Amino acid sequence: MTVLDASALLAVMHDEPGADLVASEVTGSILGAANLAEVVGKLVGAGVDTTGLIDVLSELDVLIC
Repeated sequence: MTVLDASALLAVMHDEPGADLVASEVTGSILGAANLAEVVGKLVGAGVDTTGLIDVLSELDVLIC
């Protein structure tokens, strides 16, 4: 099982270098609540609507702990 951190998830969302490697590991991974808070904070700070983020993570079977 893969444990994600905020920067890895943000790399996928912003299509940064390494995003393809992270994207291949997202389904069924684990994301800590603090890392989720960081992702939401960064996205909100950039003016991104995060309304569906939890739904997307749920569909990908990402466990928030």
